[in-house]
Amino acid sequence: MDSKLPNAKLCTNRVLLLAFLVQTLFFLGANGLSSYNCKPSGTNITCVCVYDSVMNGTEVNCKSVGLTSFPDAGFDDVDDGYPIVHLELSNNSIKSIDELALEKYPALQMLILDTCELESIDDLAFFDHVTLETLVLANNPALKKVPMIDVTLQKLDLSNCGLNETGDSKLDLENIADAPYLYTVILDNNGLSLWPKNFNTKIGSLSLKYNNLETIADLSDELDRLEELYLDHNSISNLDSSVPSLPESLHILSLDYNPISVIDNDYFHNLNFIEDLSISHTNLQSISAIAFQGMSPMYSGHRIRLTFQYNYQLEQVSRETFDPFLYSPNEYDLLEIELDNSFLDCVCEMIWIPQLLTNQQSMGLSPDEVTISGTCSSPIELSGVSLDKLKESDITCNSPEPDDGGGDSDDSSARNAAIVLGIILAMMVVGTIGYFLYDRYFKNTYLSV
Repeated sequence: MDSKLPNAKLCTNRVLLLAFLVQTLFFLGANGLSSYNCKPSGTNITCVCVYDSVMNGTEVNCKSVGLTSFPDAGFDDVDDGYPIVHLELSNNSIKSIDELALEKYPALQMLILDTCELESIDDLAFFDHVTLETLVLANNPALKKVPMIDVTLQKLDLSNCGLNETGDSKLDLENIADAPYLYTVILDNNGLSLWPKNFNTKIGSLSLKYNNLETIADLSDELDRLEELYLDHNSISNLDSSVPSLPESLHILSLDYNPISVIDNDYFHNLNFIEDLSISHTNLQSISAIAFQGMSPMYSGHRIRLTFQYNYQLEQVSRETFDPFLYSPNEYDLLEIELDNSFLDCVCEMIWIPQLLTNQQSMGLSPDEVTISGTCSSPIELSGVSLDKLKESDITCNSPEPDDGGGDSDDSSARNAAIVLGIILAMMVVGTIGYFLYDRYFKNTYLSV
């Protein structure tokens, strides 16, 4: 009897393992993770095809497989009932793309041609293709012209694609200027020192990371629909309020890794729809108390995040800086102020932080909740104390010493001397007037009789 127990236990374990494998395979199939090898028509190159049941189509990955031409004949092994919706062709050597290249891809939504040594794309290569939503042409610096894009395109990535130092383009952007539904344009790492010209002004998201921009151009009129602006890793040093630059429609603004030292008065005066502002890893030394003066959050029921992290020269921030967010006509859910990894000096000027965090429920603030993150670096007795643990009693505010009547301080001596001098002067004036009256009237009138 006992000798059979190990066999019974082993059998049970195998049943459980088999059940787990069946369940896992069912899960993978249900979530569209069924993959198989597939080949571009007329080639011996092997790619990986994945059936996506959610999109009811096939994703094809031909990354780094040695392609020397665009697979415009389609794929032999793909079921026509599950057409290709995603085509990944990065890291190949596809020098050119001919007319109507997507004719065999009637359901294609995403085409990735990153790092393909592209030099030319026929104007009609992607034309009249009504399903294409995302086109990635990044890291093709020899490409001279963007082809004609149909109305459905929503995202275009042209990072490292030959925009030159002057802001004019070796890459012709004329064909995307009027794309009506183009929302996202990515122009990262193009060595731009001036803002690019002749591109779509209706876009909602613009990324210009890793360029050489020194200022923010006046965008308030040209890009009046812009909702997201990413300017990380540039050379912007001054946010000058004398140049009206930011469109009111912005929801997200990121200026990380720029040598910004000061935020000028009223610079963010019109960011009424801002949800996420990040100015981190900069040379920021101060934020004007009225940097946001004039703005008023227009959303209700959402979160606003203001990030000033890793600014090692930023020691203090004023409560008045954040007043437009704290006392807005519109109520919203959460205000997050992030000051982490800045060398904060928790002296009297920072006492507003524990006061606000402790009493926020009774202050009639616009946000339902305010959080402030960061750590005190000085004074030494508060070094390492988290701002959300800081107490009002932890911060010492020196008030003027009261006059104890000792009479030996400089201020008291000066006041006493002034009083004595005043009395002496008054007595001299009174004596002079008395002598004048005596000599002129009393002496001549009464003593002469």
